[in-house]
Amino acid sequence: MDWSARFKENFEEALLASKLHLYAARSEAEVSAKEAEVQASQPKAGICPVQWGSNSIAFRCLDCEFDSSCAQCPDCFFKASHQGHMTKLIRTSGGACDCGDPASWEPAGWCPEHCATPARLDSSESLELLPESLRVRAGEVLPMLIEQVDHLMRPVVGEEEEQAEVRQKKVRALLGSLKQLGEAAFGLRFLVCEQLQASRLSEWMSMVCDEGLSGETEEKLNEFLLLYAQVSPSFKLRFAKVFAQRYPDIMKAYGEQRSNLSIHLFSIPEVAQELVTLPVGGDGKGILETILLLLLSTIEDGALNSPFGASYSSRDAARMKQLKLFRLAYDLGYLLQSQAVCAHVLQTSLVQECIVRVFARLWRMDVQLRHIREHVQYDEPRREVFQHIASLMHALTPLADYCRRPEATLKELKSWYSCMAAGLANTPGFLDTFNCSATASFHLPLQRLLTQCINFDLLVDAAGTSDWCDIFPEAVPAAALMHAVRTLRTEAEADSRFWVRNGSSMQIQKAEYQHMFRKFDLMTVQVCMVLLSKRREASSAASWEPLSLLWTAALGDSPLPRSAAPQEPREEWQRLWKKQDISEELVTLHFKFFWDLLAQVLNEMLPVEVCMCRRKWETRYSSRCPTVLQRYIIQALAGNPLSLPEISSRVPKELQVREEQFTEALDAVATKRDRHFTLKPRGWAAFDICMVSALHGLQGDRERQQHAEQAGLGQEVTMLGPRRSDGLALAPQLQDLLVESLKLSQLVEITVDFIHLQCFGRYFPKAKRQHPGAKDESAFLCCLKVLDLICEASTSQSGGCSALAAQLCQPLGGELVPGCCVAVPGQEEKTGTWSDEDLSVVHVGGDAPAQKIEVRKADLKMAGLETGRLRHEAILERLDALHKAGSEHPVLKKLLSPKMLPQRLQDRWQSLGFRDISSSSSAPADTADTADKLKRARMETMRKRQEAMMKRMQQQQKAAAAGLGAEMAEGEAAASSNAEGTPDEGVEDMAGWQCATCREVSEVNNPLAVLAAVGPYMPRSRLLRDRSEGTEGFARFSSCGHLLHVGCSSSHSSAVRAEVQGRLQGRFSFDASLGEFPCPLCRSHANCALPCVADEDFLELE
Repeated sequence: MDWSARFKENFEEALLASKLHLYAARSEAEVSAKEAEVQASQPKAGICPVQWGSNSIAFRCLDCEFDSSCAQCPDCFFKASHQGHMTKLIRTSGGACDCGDPASWEPAGWCPEHCATPARLDSSESLELLPESLRVRAGEVLPMLIEQVDHLMRPVVGEEEEQAEVRQKKVRALLGSLKQLGEAAFGLRFLVCEQLQASRLSEWMSMVCDEGLSGETEEKLNEFLLLYAQVSPSFKLRFAKVFAQRYPDIMKAYGEQRSNLSIHLFSIPEVAQELVTLPVGGDGKGILETILLLLLSTIEDGALNSPFGASYSSRDAARMKQLKLFRLAYDLGYLLQSQAVCAHVLQTSLVQECIVRVFARLWRMDVQLRHIREHVQYDEPRREVFQHIASLMHALTPLADYCRRPEATLKELKSWYSCMAAGLANTPGFLDTFNCSATASFHLPLQRLLTQCINFDLLVDAAGTSDWCDIFPEAVPAAALMHAVRTLRTEAEADSRFWVRNGSSMQIQKAEYQHMFRKFDLMTVQVCMVLLSKRREASSAASWEPLSLLWTAALGDSPLPRSAAPQEPREEWQRLWKKQDISEELVTLHFKFFWDLLAQVLNEMLPVEVCMCRRKWETRYSSRCPTVLQRYIIQALAGNPLSLPEISSRVPKELQVREEQFTEALDAVATKRDRHFTLKPRGWAAFDICMVSALHGLQGDRERQQHAEQAGLGQEVTMLGPRRSDGLALAPQLQDLLVESLKLSQLVEITVDFIHLQCFGRYFPKAKRQHPGAKDESAFLCCLKVLDLICEASTSQSGGCSALAAQLCQPLGGELVPGCCVAVPGQEEKTGTWSDEDLSVVHVGGDAPAQKIEVRKADLKMAGLETGRLRHEAILERLDALHKAGSEHPVLKKLLSPKMLPQRLQDRWQSLGFRDISSSSSAPADTADTADKLKRARMETMRKRQEAMMKRMQQQQKAAAAGLGAEMAEGEAAASSNAEGTPDEGVEDMAGWQCATCREVSEVNNPLAVLAAVGPYMPRSRLLRDRSEGTEGFARFSSCGHLLHVGCSSSHSSAVRAEVQGRLQGRFSFDASLGEFPCPLCRSHANCALPCVADEDFLELE
């Protein structure tokens, strides 16, 4: 039969005739019936062929999907088993179902009708599943239909537009018929795929690239190719190679219709691994290099150079160009989802250099000039650069995760880190052009990429110090720290309306920055401080000191100091008394920013924990996720009671928390009331007021922060977060390293100065010239948080405390508060010592005329102007003075009360042995004796508390017995006689108390408990029983006085229940099913164990 002639004569009749001939049918209805019969005879295997268009319904499953682009169609989703999984209903923008695809979906989540395509069904063996007559006719019809597509797809020279549209309509009909045949049977798919060899596919892609097809035809071709790539693994690899070869041409004629092809080709690990080694185009570069170079050329084509950097132009005409940038970034991300591709990147210097070139090209884009005279009337949002950089960083997230995996080594990461460090050093302006009060940019993509890829487990490991120093030249972390701090300062300035004349553009950029990049800059500062500290440890040469760099970056506009010689920030601190070159408002803003930043750098460990906590890293995830989750829940619930969905929305999606994990974390720190959760006392104890703004995204959520402060003020907690001993510390090793990186700084001196200044500001409010720290209570709150972090940090040296904490044992210097002068009548002003008899006035130095203020000697002492005391003792005295002076800041007022921060510091210093330190020693003494004393003291306190508890219970029993009569009183006396056998009888010292089974003393996590029997009191007299009937009863308490650990008591009762099981209950004097058990020593009756713990801990026991 001459099919070509028939198709030329009447296309519709010929197409119908080909279907009738294929199935040996006489009508279309019979074709449909036989096609359904053939489809039903096929085995239940292969990937689901369902495709969806824009705004279709699909389902995600966080437990089954391999990445966020995977989904199941509704039919497969409801047929599969997803019980207990985290699922989500979504609207699609195109794509296909991933059910049955082992590269996209967990096999446990497949529906019964789909699975990975067996090799035999993707080969000539699949033809055996077809009836012999159908197999023969298909071998004749299907190649003919493919040839018709070839013929009709080629444009005809000189044809008119209407003729071209008719021709392409025929192409769409042929592609639709071939797609339908491929969905019917494995054998028919194989025959079609055999006709689609590389040469034909390349020719078809040429038609697409040359824009020889209309949009509708291109969309139909896309669906056809997607189906066969989806259901045939062999065709997918073949077509992927052709697609990669023509990728540069495809992207030159970019169209949104081709967007679904790359995701289904590049996201398959086996395909991606094959493509990265395949030369693309005539230059021999791989697909990764090709995509990166296309990115670079597209960025350069859409940007203009200016004196202050690059700025996007022609935004209205660049929409397609921007879509192309996003498409390239997405394709790069799809390839990097394969771990083999990530390993290839770490081993290929050319790919690394291309990545660095792309990110370096975006360095400090969209630089803003601060308008100081006239307001900007019409400004642009300038969101495009943020969106493009965010898409690129998101695309490289799989590579960053690969660098942070637990089994990664510094040896394999060294070349990648070195390439990024060299790229930063060679980026124009990196070492000498920083944000300042006049110009600023929010864009530092390359150093943020470096931070994103840092493996913090390797960073905190002391064994790799020399390798880290080899990777990073000293100027690189110093300059990166300066850039990060200045960008954070720009955000603080914009938040304080310092850039108000720039219009809404700066506010929009600030919001985008806070949402996308702020956490990376904070982590950059942390990484750079550790790197600078490692260099100081590895080399005796002078190097930049982190605190000096922080001060320089926060309070000035000067560039990176050329010399790495140690700077003295305290000198700059003292100069703030006389600063005249810039406005006092700006000095105060920068001063507050410095302390806020320092507190965040030492305290904000949640971003680090989240980036190192992925479900695929099971060991690390299982150990850290519960702590991270509890801290997020605590911070979220501090503002207001929230429902379960509201809490879940505040937890980072990167944690991929399961429902049972979420429930356990909620039960640990919160209670449920009317569908909303509120914090328990244990949760409030871990609430950190200095973490609220950072946790809630800094996007105008000030109202929630204020609610958290108000709610925290009603709790008996310091609001400074948990102690290390509470078990909720975040990234403690990194936090210790950050504190130790400042051990050679003047942080302790500045902190003590700040406390002195606060006293000075309280007691001498009339001084004409004040230091910015004298009245800034918000900055002072951050200072106290820093002091708390210094004391909580621990090291293997200095008796377990940090080197900065050890400096608190040193005596105060002989100087007064910086800038203060004492005037003695009849003598010249002096700043060192004074006479107690003739001291009468004090004034503040500076360029202005001295202002004399009458003072009292007591005020002068309270203001901290006396010297010679140990620093930690002086701090407690100053805090007490500030408490007495009062504060307008509610949080600070509560924090300064004696039972809050002072008590917390005192407990920590006592545990470190500070009271045994002589004034000449600079380090804490051996804490072994101190720990033993503290232990004995705690045990004695518990013993006294237990005695008081027993007396209270005895008094309650006597009072109740008196109301029921004398006979009940006798019974009560008998009961109390049992209770009076207190566990401390015969024990002289609580430190000697031991468990009756394991003979060990009490432990913090496993305290001793007294065995007791608690039950309803039953009077012995029948008359009293009749009288008490219908009245409210009370409990009877008795105890043999023997002690067991809480854990030992639980094990003993469990063993008793196991022994009783299977025996007659009547043989025993107790009922094990009710939790009763005998004392292991005296066999007395017991049903509970009362822990001997501190009051605050006892109240929180659940």
